[in-house]
Amino acid sequence: MKGCDDMGFKQQKKLSVVEEIYLIENGLNEKMFNTYLNKYYGGKTLEELQPFQQKKILNWMQSRIEYEEMALDNISSWALEHGYF
Repeated sequence: MKGCDDMGFKQQKKLSVVEEIYLIENGLNEKMFNTYLNKYYGGKTLEELQPFQQKKILNWMQSRIEYEEMALDNISSWALEHGYF
């Protein structure tokens, strides 16, 4: 029975592309998501897009969050080096 419970947990843990995009969007400091949809997809909602389009947006958003995290790391490193913390 434990194997069934583990299987259900793994299925619940896996997010859809749409859910993952919304989670990343919530974590971004700049709210560019709607601008991106308007500019490149004519204002369609995420759910109206084809799966390959959703994956393209997910890749873009993942790169944005990585960029922001790196920028924060650089600021923190500079501040530590210069005695601000």
